[in-house]
Amino acid sequence: MKPVRLGMLVSGGGRTFQNMVEACRRGEVPGEVVALVSSSPKAYALERAKKLGIPAAVVRPRDCSGPEELGERTFAFLRKHGVQWALMGGYMHHVLVPEDFEGRVLNIHPALIPSFCGKGMYGRHVHEAVLKAGVKVTGVTVHFVDDEYDHGPIVHQAAVPVEPGDTVETLSARVFEAEKRAYPEAVRRVLAKEAGARPEGGKERVTRFYLVRHGETELNRTDCFRGAADVELNDLGRRQAAQVGRALEKVPFTAVLSSPMKRAWYTAQRISEARGLSPRPEPAFRNIDLGPWNGKPKKEVQQERPDLWEKWLTHPESLEIPGAETLRQVQERAWNRLLELLEEFRGETLVLATHTTVIKPILARALSVPEPWFWRFHIDHAAYAVLEHRSLRGWCLAAANRTDHLETFRPEPA
Repeated sequence: MKPVRLGMLVSGGGRTFQNMVEACRRGEVPGEVVALVSSSPKAYALERAKKLGIPAAVVRPRDCSGPEELGERTFAFLRKHGVQWALMGGYMHHVLVPEDFEGRVLNIHPALIPSFCGKGMYGRHVHEAVLKAGVKVTGVTVHFVDDEYDHGPIVHQAAVPVEPGDTVETLSARVFEAEKRAYPEAVRRVLAKEAGARPEGGKERVTRFYLVRHGETELNRTDCFRGAADVELNDLGRRQAAQVGRALEKVPFTAVLSSPMKRAWYTAQRISEARGLSPRPEPAFRNIDLGPWNGKPKKEVQQERPDLWEKWLTHPESLEIPGAETLRQVQERAWNRLLELLEEFRGETLVLATHTTVIKPILARALSVPEPWFWRFHIDHAAYAVLEHRSLRGWCLAAANRTDHLETFRPEPA
């Protein structure tokens, strides 16, 4: 199926435009951004479009007699480039949607409509109003565009917590991180629904990922950080690996993929052997590299760096250890590879043996869970989660932290 041709309307820096282009090129959205219209000749989005090789035009509201002419001139450029759907990303003007684009224009608003929306509610004005109101939750809303401000059926919403001490800048940054996930997901849903993404027989295609955490190691047992320390399973861990292998032996999986690290690889081998398969190494699913914390007892970290330890407990996604990876970096590499596997094995079942610092980021990204998300999931040794991708309805968590197959269950300290 050919990618759907998308056009974007912007007024400013173009971060939303850039994010959508990248999401399309990663395959997260079955479309291609082919045109950009800016309401300002000074918008940095125009420079982004130039670098990306995407045709762009400026249509200034002050050069038009009103919203109707603004709409005609704006959408004329999109028609010229064969645009099928229009996406607003920080577009700050009232424009009337022409008849041939009705029901084919989406917008993202930086709050949970119907709160903090309407005329004059855009950008930092929204976040200022949120902080002034003292609400505990804000978020983003993707909705269809009609002839009223921030009106039209809602496609998708994602919640974002308002933290104590937030400023407009910190809240805005957190909301944009949610937008980066929510807008592509909403566009994907709308395009999939329009295309009727169903195979012959009218059944929805489901791709399943069994996300298996490796068994126990001595570093786990002694409450040390593992990170990039390539340690083997201990006796209990080897038994756990055999038990999860037996639990999954009747699952009709196509392949077993694994982090190349010893503890995950041994677990993958025990799962594979019942089916006469060999695991396939996937470096993108290796454990996080914690730099100087690799293999280090957690008590020592707590004593030596109480500031970083506090960050680890409260917002580990923002933790930056000198010489180490961040959880955000792990999420990007793991998620991008998962999307590639989704295309390679669409409609099939895969087993992925990996680590808790890979499984949690994948689940958070698939389910659009806002930061801080790391401690909102728990995955025990040799436990597994089942993450499904449904061709029409998107991602679904079908099972989480399954441990009923373990004969000796020893939960790991938080």
